[in-house]
Amino acid sequence: MHEILPETKEGFVALRLSEKLDGDDFDLIIPILEEQIAANGKIALFWEMSSFHGWTTEALLSDAGFDIEHHNDFTRIAMVGEKKWHAWMTKLMKPFTTAEVQYFEIQERIAALKWAEDGE
Repeated sequence: MHEILPETKEGFVALRLSEKLDGDDFDLIIPILEEQIAANGKIALFWEMSSFHGWTTEALLSDAGFDIEHHNDFTRIAMVGEKKWHAWMTKLMKPFTTAEVQYFEIQERIAALKWAEDGE
């Protein structure tokens, strides 16, 4: 499941992901990201994982395809999570993007928003 957070604005997309993402989630998320990229060139992304359990196979393939196509279209990606594998996943994605990528614990949510949104 996904939620577009109200902090989303021009050049910045904030998402909360929970449970397990499926293809329908990516059918809604990808157009929002692509619209922002088309309008702004590069964008920042805030990716909060709350009770997040991963992807279905279909969603994982959609995510991987999007990541390959848009590896150079992000300035910063803040990954916020609550499990060790969330931090590990952040490290894993760094070689596949030119963006600055940083992991934050869930209690650092506000700092993560500020870092991704303002670069501070």
